[in-house]
Amino acid sequence: MKDEIRVPSGLPVPGYYRHYKHTHGMPIGEYVYYVVNVGIHTETSEYLAMYQPIYPSSVYLAGKFWDVRPMHAREKRTWWQWLFLFWKTSEKCGFLDPKIIDGKEFQRFTLIEDLVIIEKLEKIRKEMYEF
Repeated sequence: MKDEIRVPSGLPVPGYYRHYKHTHGMPIGEYVYYVVNVGIHTETSEYLAMYQPIYPSSVYLAGKFWDVRPMHAREKRTWWQWLFLFWKTSEKCGFLDPKIIDGKEFQRFTLIEDLVIIEKLEKIRKEMYEF
């Protein structure tokens, strides 16, 4: 019998999220993502946010791929994963982990709730992903 899956609270809901790198004056979709759903890694049972960039990111340009990010940075990693993380950043970088800038914590991703902005993002997403 398979283990029962216990879904934690606080997982992101489908919708548009602004990454902390998005700043005033940028194009509306820059550093904005559509969270399609949450997946569960088949080997580790880790929860992963599955999301589409709403701008021509490297992932999109490589073949309209989606981004996948764990909810929280994991402590168990292989030596090469740790090496990459320390080379790239010394902070935790999960979807729900905060971003620390000058000692202040910010949400890494913030749900967009403005219906006017959502309507514009829907149009961009539809054109980019052709549905």
